[in-house]
Amino acid sequence: MILSYITMKDSVYIQTFGCQMNKLDSELIANALADQGYNLVNKEESADVILLNACSVRAHAEERVYNRLSLLKKYKITNPKLIIGLVGCMAQKDKAQAFERIPHLDLVCGPHRYKTLAKLINDARTKHNPVNCTDQAGLLSDENPNRRVNTPTEHHAYIQAMRGCDNYCSYCIVPYVRGKEVSRSVNDITTEAKTLASQGVRDITLLGQNITAYGKPSKSAFINLLHNLHSINSIDNIGFITGHPAFVTDELLKTMASLPKIRRELHMPAQSGSDRILKDMNRGYTSKEYSTIIKQAYRLMPDVKIISDFIVGFPSESEDDFQATVDLVKTARFSKIFVFKYSPRSGTTAAKMTDDIPMAIKKERNNTLLKVQKETHRNS
Repeated sequence: MILSYITMKDSVYIQTFGCQMNKLDSELIANALADQGYNLVNKEESADVILLNACSVRAHAEERVYNRLSLLKKYKITNPKLIIGLVGCMAQKDKAQAFERIPHLDLVCGPHRYKTLAKLINDARTKHNPVNCTDQAGLLSDENPNRRVNTPTEHHAYIQAMRGCDNYCSYCIVPYVRGKEVSRSVNDITTEAKTLASQGVRDITLLGQNITAYGKPSKSAFINLLHNLHSINSIDNIGFITGHPAFVTDELLKTMASLPKIRRELHMPAQSGSDRILKDMNRGYTSKEYSTIIKQAYRLMPDVKIISDFIVGFPSESEDDFQATVDLVKTARFSKIFVFKYSPRSGTTAAKMTDDIPMAIKKERNNTLLKVQKETHRNS
């Protein structure tokens, strides 16, 4: 029996900060609330509920979110029943501390409890007390929505293949806020893809913090999933993000090369070209091993686009370490890179290290790497 906690006149505005996983989470939230009768609106001033779904990977992004939450207080004056909520990874990380920073905040909900949001909103409204729901029970279940709303385009949709991460890179907060890796079943994902296809979707992107480790410990689970999705006649294009180099195998590259519907695109963060820094980051591979994967990908798929992420200014990163990263970007000739200036995340191993690279040097290295990429990027 489905309980309804609102009436049709209730409306919700959702603002997303972060990656594709956050965007999909916002869509799943919108689906769940729409099923409970919520009217989704695109203006915060007309909403009865305002939810900010926020990533916790970068400190600067978190400050932006807290600034936005502060500004929302004005709507409480004109709409006394307004509920303001913080959801997602940032909510999971900060928990009750978020209420201390934003006294007018009504609700904090982690990424594992989205299905209960309608009840949590009702509790916040009727009990007149802040609601904190950040336990990690029910990490992942079959999440096929009855319908999809707010998909990026009419013919494209994201599909969540797995949640969490087991890698514990020293700088990364994701395993602590998303939990351990949990994969959905091949059958469940295939069923969702078929449902989307029946609604006109032709292009799908599989999402996971460590998508290439899908179905671990099986070494063939992700390959089998790609084959299953490739067999759906009305799906024309299949992509996936993000891949960890330690799980990008020859078998996966050969599968990408052999299945025409698989997008010739590999998002595989390197983070650094220095083996010393990679070890401190707990990445689990060397620069040479990373380069070998790239060479094999280019050999099997001359038209492949390889996208990478880099962190500059990691603790103790020397000029030689940074030059190794520059050299990797030059030789790899990525189609695109994303560069981030290191910022410590409380609770991670790297947060215990001395953040000893001045911001001016971080900015300089950031700009240098982007310049090198612009000069050497590969057009497939």
